Amino acid sequence: LADAAWGAKAKGGAAILLDGKTGETLAMASWPQVDPNQPAEVPETTRLNRAAGAVYEMGSALKPFTAAMAMDAGVLRLTDRFDLTRTLTVDGVPIRDPHPFTGPATVREAMAYSSNVAMAEIALRVGAERQRAVLQKLGLFHRAPIELPESAPPLRPRAQDRVTTAILGYGHGAAQSLVAVAGAYTVFANGGARVNPTLIRHTPGDPVRSTPVFTELATRETLALMRDVVVEGTAKKADLGGLDIAGKTGTAEKPGKDGKYDPDRMFSSFAAVFPASAPRYVLVVALDEPQRTEENGNMATGGAVAAPAV
Repeated sequence: LADAAWGAKAKGGAAILLDGKTGETLAMASWPQVDPNQPAEVPETTRLNRAAGAVYEMGSALKPFTAAMAMDAGVLRLTDRFDLTRTLTVDGVPIRDPHPFTGPATVREAMAYSSNVAMAEIALRVGAERQRAVLQKLGLFHRAPIELPESAPPLRPRAQDRVTTAILGYGHGAAQSLVAVAGAYTVFANGGARVNPTLIRHTPGDPVRSTPVFTELATRETLALMRDVVVEGTAKKADLGGLDIAGKTGTAEKPGKDGKYDPDRMFSSFAAVFPASAPRYVLVVALDEPQRTEENGNMATGGAVAAPAV
């Protein structure tokens, strides 16, 4: 994590690795690091546990959940196609893709190339009530129940209008801790059921409490979409020979001082599940305000700075 943060000249960063079957935290890191023997020698912002004690808009890292909930609701099929050459206008608010796709795009292509337009349209098909019920089951609308006093509560959207629903569909409009996001991703290791992240070692034979969220079919099909993200989409730098990683990049613009999103201040992440053929582990890495450096190909996206670290 430190190597990735230094390489991207980031303001901060965090990572968490879970056993997706049990929720056990196998590793957690926050950067800048602190010498626990002399904590007073660094600023309070440095002492922050960025993996659990802060919340962020995750952006596209949450798009797989939009696809899965839509498939379960019967409003999305893998044969559906989307016109990504246009701007989607929702109640007067334009939603665009940074890099418009030429021609009709499949669901796989929309996920692999991280289309905001497609995910907003899919979210509107799902509807506000169902969307929020699923996000609640995923643990994204409440404090992660990990055994850390600093575990931060999320920022939830107040409105339930069409614009908010569309924006939530591509991962903006709400903010969560990284540990909460990692916990949500355990659904892909359990056939659609979420387990809570924990610091307590699991004893073989002990039951693991889980919350059903998606059907096994929707989970399996979404996992295949996430594999495409790594093989041919925005996370190619995470494609390791011999280990089939699946996941989703996130590049979320942060609000500036004027209240508008600032394209020069980003929160860049990659949430991974592996091995995709027999999902077991969840790993989320994120960098706060990475810079466009030569080392990262003059890019600061999740695919450029977080995917290689994963």
